[in-house]
Amino acid sequence: MSRHRPRGPSWRFQLRWLWDSPMVLVVWVAAFAAMIVVARTALVVQRAVVVRQDAETAIAELAAEDAARQLAARPEPIGSDGVAMATAAGVCCFVRSSGGDRPRWTLVLELAGRQRRFQCEYLPGAAAAALARPFTGRSATVVAAAAAPPMVVDEVLPRLRPDLAAVAVDAVVARVARVDDGIALLRLPTGTERKDFVLGSTGGDVCRIEPPASGVVVVAGHLWIDAGNKPLTIELAQDLTVVVHGNLYCGRSLRVVGPGRLLFVTTSDGGNAYRDRDGNGRWSTGDELLDTTAALPTPMEGAGNVWFGLPGPGLDAFEVDAGVLVAGELHLATDRALVHGPLVLWHGSTRVGGRAGVLQPTGRHAFDVEAERVPGFATTGAPRAGRLRSLEDHRLPLVGSPRAG
Repeated sequence: MSRHRPRGPSWRFQLRWLWDSPMVLVVWVAAFAAMIVVARTALVVQRAVVVRQDAETAIAELAAEDAARQLAARPEPIGSDGVAMATAAGVCCFVRSSGGDRPRWTLVLELAGRQRRFQCEYLPGAAAAALARPFTGRSATVVAAAAAPPMVVDEVLPRLRPDLAAVAVDAVVARVARVDDGIALLRLPTGTERKDFVLGSTGGDVCRIEPPASGVVVVAGHLWIDAGNKPLTIELAQDLTVVVHGNLYCGRSLRVVGPGRLLFVTTSDGGNAYRDRDGNGRWSTGDELLDTTAALPTPMEGAGNVWFGLPGPGLDAFEVDAGVLVAGELHLATDRALVHGPLVLWHGSTRVGGRAGVLQPTGRHAFDVEAERVPGFATTGAPRAGRLRSLEDHRLPLVGSPRAG
């Protein structure tokens, strides 16, 4: 007699049940379809929220731009209490003004229960168009055609503001350059007769520069980027224009990192610029004065000139991450020179030392002269609003609205 108990029914799920009982299959299909509908509905709602937020942001930007244009056209200044104004988008905008060296407007808008803030600078006009171009000059014989658009002959060259101090303030210059009485004797056969400064407030290959509020530093003498095996790296917090009352000597490449852009401007001090035909770094027989009405250069190294590669061995390749505006002559003691900021030559360029001397202006760090401030440069045209910058959103009530206070 068998002792095993008979087995009970097995309740393990079997696929054939779905075919034996169509109602079960219908229930599963309906549940699966419902899940798909719910997921798609959630996705559509999420996309609708994103689209609505993007639309509100676009409307706020349009309203802020319209308010900024109205502000630029106002004949009277905005008081410290601010002013409320309507915009073309039908959004009320409240504006506050801050003065100082760089006057700004803060624009506050309330849209769909949320407050949005923008800021822009008040610009007295537009800077010269040459600062927006890779290259401006009267001679393009050494400019690589493949690396730059066709040469532009611009008779209205950029001009510095007339209110710039002619004499440098030592405390301000010390942020950018340091005095070095021996560098000229080290790099040139006979040195220089002016005061010599080296770019970078400290030695080494990396230096951080904190520009003054005006964004302009005037160097009363020659400025050097000393020779080295590595490029000189400058960390720059904001745009900076360095005005050099002398020559600019570049012994190695220059890199600029950070949000700031760098411009070098040389001045010829009343006709001391010349073409150094023999490449010895000083005035000598055979050199060509750029101002035929001027006497011989004093000091003998002249002023307003720029050197890419120092006299002597020169450089195989040179790269400058800045703009260069040359009142005198640009001397190329290098085979190839890349300039990433605007390059402006009042006169021209001269190859020295038997080098190929090919210029490649890229315009990578050019300025939007209609909407950006270029430190130290004169402007033309009517006042205008600079580029808008969005500030962090706030959920506080709009100042002056019924819910405020």
